[in-house]
This record gives sequence, C-alpha cells and structure tokens, in this order.
Amino acid sequence: MRNREAGMAWPASALTVIGHGPHLVACPLSVLTVPEYDMSLSYRSAIAVSALLLLSACSSQENESKDFTDPQNQAAAQSVSNGAKPGQEVNVFLWRATLDTLSFMSLKSADPYGGVIITNWYQPPSSPGERFKVTAYILSPVMRSDGVRVSLFRQVQKGGQWEEAPVDRETVTEIENKILMRARSLRAAGFQQQ
Repeated sequence: MRNREAGMAWPASALTVIGHGPHLVACPLSVLTVPEYDMSLSYRSAIAVSALLLLSACSSQENESKDFTDPQNQAAAQSVSNGAKPGQEVNVFLWRATLDTLSFMSLKSADPYGGVIITNWYQPPSSPGERFKVTAYILSPVMRSDGVRVSLFRQVQKGGQWEEAPVDRETVTEIENKILMRARSLRAAGFQQQ
C-alpha cells in the first residue's frame, strides 16, 4: 500500500486495518496513535465533569439524618402516623400564625402544601450555651386546637460540642397556644390569603 502524501510504500506488517464493513481502511501503525473510537478532548472533559457532578450530588457537606429514629425526625413520623396526609390542605390562619409566632427564628424550610415549617437553630442572646430548633406541623384545613403540632429541639454546649437536652413539655404547649391565639386574632381581623 502506498502513502499518498509521500508516495512511499508501507510493508504489510506495518499496516493495520481499522473500521468495519465497507469502511475498511489500511493505516500505518506508526501513524495510528489513538484508539479506533477516539473522543475529542472537549467531549472527554464533558464526560469527566458530568461524572464528577453526579458523584458530588451523592455526597453532602451537611450531616442531616434521614433516619426516623433520630429525635428530630420522630415528630415527622408521628404526625404522619397520626393522620397528617402529605399534600393535605392546611388552614391559612394557622399557617400565617405559625410563621408570625416563629418569626424571631430564621427559617430553614417552609412547605405551605405539606404544612411543615422548620427553623434553623436559634441561640438566645441571654443564654449562649444553648440553642433551639422548631418544627411546626399544620395538621388540619380547619382551625382547631389540635390542628397544629410543635416539636421543639434543644441542645446545650458541653466541651465545645452540642449535645441533645430535654425539652420542657410546657414550653411546647406555650408555643402551640401562642400560635392558636395569633390564628384567632388573624381570623377576627379578617386576614385574607395573599
């Protein structure tokens, strides 16, 4: 076979055949330095970046527990088992009253369709060695006393680490009562859904 550019003949032992079917091509081995199905550098880079993004999506910097045995998730499991249905309509007065009552804490998430409000950890200025987190569940489309449930989490700092601490049930009841009082005042004032 002759090299068209140089007019040289290549010995058969120095040639390889690439391709398949009617597209067979004889090519000198010295010229064949890349695999048969070569991908361009940009294509390989795109695949590598995609793989890294997929792998990074599997990990998280936060250590949030997905286990329902975690005390912070037990309230969610309990509310679902006690009749709260995902996507159930929630009472607008209870929803707004809960947001108003917890407004001194920053929100981590608020799901108006599921009726769940989760705050970030709040550290009162008066007691720097403890912090609180609230998860509130709006359980009913009707405004009634059992239509809102609050889970309060408390941690105290010991030796530079945050440790779970018991919560006084009266504090939880007090927060629920404040939410209910605010909901009643919103209804009396004629609050309309925005």
